[in-house]
Amino acid sequence: MLWFAFSEPPAAPQLLAPPLVNQTNTAAALYQTGQRLYYQGRYAEALSQQQQTLAIAQDIGDRDDEADALRELGIAYLELWQADKALQRHQDALSLYRDIGDRAGEATVLGGMGWMTCIWWCCPPAKPPWAAQMLKALRRLALASTSSMVELRR
Repeated sequence: MLWFAFSEPPAAPQLLAPPLVNQTNTAAALYQTGQRLYYQGRYAEALSQQQQTLAIAQDIGDRDDEADALRELGIAYLELWQADKALQRHQDALSLYRDIGDRAGEATVLGGMGWMTCIWWCCPPAKPPWAAQMLKALRRLALASTSSMVELRR
């Protein structure tokens, strides 16, 4: 071929990732950012990130990520003392985990719903001063329980 003698070389083909891959990567990044914000105590910002994660997961039909985002939304709403929204998101996540057969996800959400019930029974929305300490203790207990479940699965 003598194309180089008479004209510009043909343009290289554009290698673009399919939209699904880009959306999946975006959802994963948003999810991780939301978790970091949550652990920094920036619950409203974490909530925003997880809402975006949820929208993408629903858009691409990723039910695993959708359930995970719903669970994280429930946890963030709990920290913001919005019990009704927290419980609804946990129930939605539980339903999805059951539909897809994710037993670990189901157990995690049920545990979260359990401590949510305990907190709201013990700590009405007036937020007594010891509520934050109770939340921390319950989180440690939940983490210990989750670690035990992981060991049992091995």
